[in-house]
Amino acid sequence: MLTHECRCCAHHCLIPEGECGRCGMYRGAGGAAVEVFPDSYLARYPTAIETVPFLHFWPGHAFYAVSSVGCNLSCPGCVSAILTTDPGTLTEALVRLPPDNVVSEAEAAGCRGILFCINEPAVSLPTVLRLADAAHDAGLLFGCSTNGYLGDEATCALAPLLDCVNVGLKGASDACYRECGGASAGPAFRTVRALYEAGVHVEVSAVYVRGREDEVVSAAERVAATDAAIPFQIMRFMPFSGGEEERAPAACEAEDLAETVSSILENVYLFNTPGTSRLSTRCPACGRILIRRAFNGPMGARNEWVHPGERCACGARVPVSGRMTAELRPEAEVRRRLPAHARA
Repeated sequence: MLTHECRCCAHHCLIPEGECGRCGMYRGAGGAAVEVFPDSYLARYPTAIETVPFLHFWPGHAFYAVSSVGCNLSCPGCVSAILTTDPGTLTEALVRLPPDNVVSEAEAAGCRGILFCINEPAVSLPTVLRLADAAHDAGLLFGCSTNGYLGDEATCALAPLLDCVNVGLKGASDACYRECGGASAGPAFRTVRALYEAGVHVEVSAVYVRGREDEVVSAAERVAATDAAIPFQIMRFMPFSGGEEERAPAACEAEDLAETVSSILENVYLFNTPGTSRLSTRCPACGRILIRRAFNGPMGARNEWVHPGERCACGARVPVSGRMTAELRPEAEVRRRLPAHARA
């Protein structure tokens, strides 16, 4: 039987003619792996970049968030499980749009760029690459959130087209990745290093499950081996999609872990923890708060105050990529600029 090796992620599925790979988003056709739903989107809306989240890339600016469906991993308690578990059940909700149309929507919404997030970009890689090209042609920034479980070919294809990336780590051990349907942790950490070395602005998020503090610490150590200044977001596990509640750490446990990780990395943040002070960005030289943030729902943050200017009062440069804006636009105001399709 004719098969084709899909090179869009680290699974390298051998896909028989007429059938789909494990993510359900590529089908074997004519000896090639082709997208089942090219240029098709489930969600398209403007949002503050801190909700994606990115904390050190164009802080305070609005970006156009888009997603398709599907994922190449299956993690217990995934917050996006409804979008990733069975892509076929959501096909009627997908809207097919040429890349230039998506770019026009982003421009009309006053966004600084486009971010492919919510689900894994590797399962829609040709779509992502076309959209990134169109965004750059229009002078917009482009980035994505990914689990990083990519092959070398996908990483090389993405690297020149990404302005920013948030790589979501499942842990540091091969066992953690096997639990999510992967083979090892290696591809994710190779993705972090490869994109960083390609000049992409890299942020990292790491899920924290109770009893697996060592996984987060080890992940931080491996990230520090690339650059200790890479922003590192600790995502306190929340039991979405049937995840066991006993796996959710207490807030005090998460705060203690963040303190430990702060001895390894320079920019450590704590998410999914209302009331934490560890969402704010501080000056690396004097410790002054440069961007004060608050909890803004699962995986999100909200700016409350932004230091004016590119330098702290002590003279140190603010450790962000791109321009900050002190214009604090509530999410409701950003949402008022939704395209008509999203307001319906």
